[in-house]
Amino acid sequence: MNTGSECPSYEERGEAADLLLAVGHYDEAEQTYLSIYQDMQRGGPIDMFLAAKIALGVLITRIERGALADAHRLWTARASDELGEGIWGIERGALTRPDMLTYQMAAAFLHSLATDDRDAATEAVNAHMQAVCDAARQHDSALLPVAVKNWRQILMNLHGADPTPAAAAAVAAEEARLKEPPVLDGVDFPPLMPWTRPPTRKTSA
Repeated sequence: MNTGSECPSYEERGEAADLLLAVGHYDEAEQTYLSIYQDMQRGGPIDMFLAAKIALGVLITRIERGALADAHRLWTARASDELGEGIWGIERGALTRPDMLTYQMAAAFLHSLATDDRDAATEAVNAHMQAVCDAARQHDSALLPVAVKNWRQILMNLHGADPTPAAAAAVAAEEARLKEPPVLDGVDFPPLMPWTRPPTRKTSA
């Protein structure tokens, strides 16, 4: 624990960045995430858990502030690109389950920006969001209405206000299971989880 005389740990700084994100201070949040990453680079080998948390925080921050091209570049980054190790780590299981579900929702959202092949984008969106709903049903029922609402909103981003029955069949089935229809008030991402490492996973390069 930080006693006041010690420098904050990467984890403490990361949770401070998450709080800035949660209250809408997006520029400060991104600067804080990136400063952690830069200090980690100077300090030695990249820790894959920390890199994954940073990449997720930056990704959500960029989406929330509307920097969608920057968010897409990060999401598609190679491992050798800046923060690319973090995306690599996310996709190889470095995050806790709740954060991974948030990442999958972000990925579905970013797929919905690809209008050159709507069929492929729709398939990707539906695959990501079905996985989120299945996991929420098993592990976090409170997330399920949010996931279903996000799914419908993301399909509307891609297809307009009235997605085709074929495109929306899976989300319609999830909506039918809910006690109340979701209120379509935009895509919402859950708060990011504390910077506590998932158990029994290798988290460093």
